[in-house]
Amino acid sequence: MKICRSCSAENDDKATRCSDCGSSFVDDKISSAETEFLDDSHFILEEGDQIDDRFRIIRKLGEGGMGAVYLVTDDILKDKYALKLIHAKLVRSHEARERFLNEVSISRKMVHENIIRVFDFGSFDEYRYYFTMEYLQGATLAELLEQRRGQMPPFDIDAIRQIMLPLLDGLGYAHKQGSIHRDMKPGNVMVEGGFAAGKTKIKILDFGIARTMSGSRFTHISQALGTAYYMAPEQLEDAHDIDPRADLYGCGMILYELLTGKRAMGRFPLPSELYSQIYTPLDKVVVTALATDPSARYPDAAALRADLESALAETGEELDKSRKRKEQEQKEQELQARLAPLLSDLESALNSRKWERALELCEEILTLDPENSAAARARQSVEEGLRLEREKEAEEKRKAAEAARRKKEQQAEAKRRAEEAARQRELEKRIAELEERLARRVAEDHASPGPSPAAAGPVSDPGSGTPGDIFVDPFTGMEFVYVKGGCFAMGDTFGDGPDDEQPVHEVCVDDFYLGRYAVTPAEWEKVMGENPSYFDKGGKYPVESVSWEDVQEFIRRLNRKSGMNYRLPTEAEWEYAAREGGKKVRFGTGRDTIGPDEANFNACKEVKEPYSRMGWYRKETIQVNSFRPNGLGLYNMSGNVWEWCQDWYDKDYYKTSPRRNPTGPSSGASRVLRGGSWFSVPRNVRAAYRGRNSPGNRNDALGFRLAFPAQ
Repeated sequence: MKICRSCSAENDDKATRCSDCGSSFVDDKISSAETEFLDDSHFILEEGDQIDDRFRIIRKLGEGGMGAVYLVTDDILKDKYALKLIHAKLVRSHEARERFLNEVSISRKMVHENIIRVFDFGSFDEYRYYFTMEYLQGATLAELLEQRRGQMPPFDIDAIRQIMLPLLDGLGYAHKQGSIHRDMKPGNVMVEGGFAAGKTKIKILDFGIARTMSGSRFTHISQALGTAYYMAPEQLEDAHDIDPRADLYGCGMILYELLTGKRAMGRFPLPSELYSQIYTPLDKVVVTALATDPSARYPDAAALRADLESALAETGEELDKSRKRKEQEQKEQELQARLAPLLSDLESALNSRKWERALELCEEILTLDPENSAAARARQSVEEGLRLEREKEAEEKRKAAEAARRKKEQQAEAKRRAEEAARQRELEKRIAELEERLARRVAEDHASPGPSPAAAGPVSDPGSGTPGDIFVDPFTGMEFVYVKGGCFAMGDTFGDGPDDEQPVHEVCVDDFYLGRYAVTPAEWEKVMGENPSYFDKGGKYPVESVSWEDVQEFIRRLNRKSGMNYRLPTEAEWEYAAREGGKKVRFGTGRDTIGPDEANFNACKEVKEPYSRMGWYRKETIQVNSFRPNGLGLYNMSGNVWEWCQDWYDKDYYKTSPRRNPTGPSSGASRVLRGGSWFSVPRNVRAAYRGRNSPGNRNDALGFRLAFPAQ
């Protein structure tokens, strides 16, 4: 075997001239020892081996037609690099080595984000040449194509854009530097990162290094490795006489394979003929890039890139339209599948005159398909049917209600007359008793001069109270009305309230005194030394913004100062007094209806009840002696401020309440509030309504009045 010293081409031993470059041989036969040395199969670098006392082998990354690639660490700089060890056969001549060193030198000067960076080069022994480059962690495009073999298409339009445009950017840069790659193929394109994240990095490998090999030798190796598929026709004929358009041909081959998963061989089918979602603009780019005549190809990488970018954008738009059409068709099919059973059920409901069910189905169908004309027409029929049916039901209910109302009024009138007669008898009896007591006291006054309380007026000894008596606390001046005990039906006797007002049950309470008014800021301040009220208007308004716990401290201090046994009323005592001694009345005013001229509450139109009248909504407290008192002489038992009671709250307490003097459950989370406030709606100022709040809470609607037992 003879090796050409000019171009490193292999020739027969009998050749007198190089078959590649035509140089004459003098005595170029290579010795058997040199041939064995040049055989790289015997040269293996192991982990830990060192090159040039600097680069230490970590592991072998791969091997190609030009040589093996190793991952190394630089013992001086402590960085990691990829080191390519060129096959000894490729640099066995002086001319070949000169070309190699020249090309590596050019590669080192090329700095572009899409071209792998070459850092250093060197040699050891006689034919062991290497160069270092940046270490990339990814896969070659050839490896990715192999992984996706059989997948159609192997890459989507966005992935092709992420590969080809940076590839052409790098290639265009190199061509402007006067360098031709000569071996553009998927194996020389490294891909880092994922396509989905949009952070793909493209690097061109071995730029210009292929020129190190002679034309015949390069062609021979390329054919052996399959590279010939990607080589331009003129490069196969004469590897020396090529220009940058040969690299563009290789790019066209890569683009074809990315689009179709196949190699363009012979009279190859257009990409759009292989895959319907590839549109003709991309066919034109492929055909132009793969033109046999270099003059028919794109003149440079920038022109190819511009046409490709435009074609990819147009194809992407068409694919997006196609995808949206398919999605719309799929949605329509799914919609019809969901509507079919609903429309069938709607027809059945209409036929059976089940209007409520038919209306539900119409709404469900129109929610899914607002333009559904069948459901829209059906809804009109259903609404008319419902209207007629409801009118009929309403008329029947009205007649029944009217009959019930007349009966109830008759019963109520009979009861009212009976109660009026009883009250009249009781009143006459009380008048007689009062006249007798007055006469007795007058006689006593004559016998023992000095002031004495008038009947139904202030008393100084609460133990001798009679109905109508008023006791005045000597320390604060608070007035208390004597309430004669008795039994009554406690709870919602009108059927207006929530479940916790049921069941209506008989309760009996002993005689007690109850504050004529809610406690005022002046009275509070005498005991506590401060006024906590939000509505700080003076002494005649109710104190508010006091918690149940605050009230307990007030009572403790007052009892120490006055020597009395004041407390909060029980829930039963409060309702008994609000209902004028347990009468069947709806409000603490002694009446069954209420308006803003009788109590301070929310009388707005929006919250009106059948038993309330609209009017002034004051939105604040008023004086405690406002309006007419109830039959026991108690003021503002409905509205103004909520009034704390002694009891813990339990919504089911009425089911187990004792009959005699109930005091509520033994524990709980909230304390009972009664009477409603300036903020309350009509329903909540009824005498039977049970409010509640945490014993530590304060707000501008919470107040109280005191009670104590009759001795």
